[in-house]
Amino acid sequence: MKTALIVLGATVITLADVEAAKSACGQIWAVKLKDSREYAQRRADFQVDDKFVVCIRLPEEAFVSVWDAPPRGDVSRLFPNVLTHQNNASIRAEKLAGGEHCFGTSSPLYFPAEQGIGHGKLSLIATAALEDQPKLRDFKIPGETIERSTMERLARTYNITDDCKAKFQESMEYRITQ
Repeated sequence: MKTALIVLGATVITLADVEAAKSACGQIWAVKLKDSREYAQRRADFQVDDKFVVCIRLPEEAFVSVWDAPPRGDVSRLFPNVLTHQNNASIRAEKLAGGEHCFGTSSPLYFPAEQGIGHGKLSLIATAALEDQPKLRDFKIPGETIERSTMERLARTYNITDDCKAKFQESMEYRITQ
């Protein structure tokens, strides 16, 4: 991660502050399980089987789902999941208050070897209405996975709006190595 200080009068601005300001809708970041959950500690490089936590920041209350598009395989829903919701196959998203939320703290997430090494993407989908979340019929395995082509089609609908209150998608890319 690059760090720089910009001094304007008595105000000090870091590149991390500038990067955070670029996203007016929300933020998503990942850290290793034992690392601090702070945005400034975010990382994009992990190894196979690393345990990690995904954190998000919402500007206001929204229906939320968090997704992982690994280097290889289908896109998996990380939240809500079978560990956080027993009725996972019939739930589309969870309504969360504005603010910061982290997932994988009590039941750690990890990057399994069978999903490969290379680049992947974590995504936050936040919507004002539950109807704007991926539909149950979109799932390949109910409540768990969606095919990449389906997620790409859905993602285009979240990226065509500038209205962060109605719906938005924020993503972060990561890299898995041996």
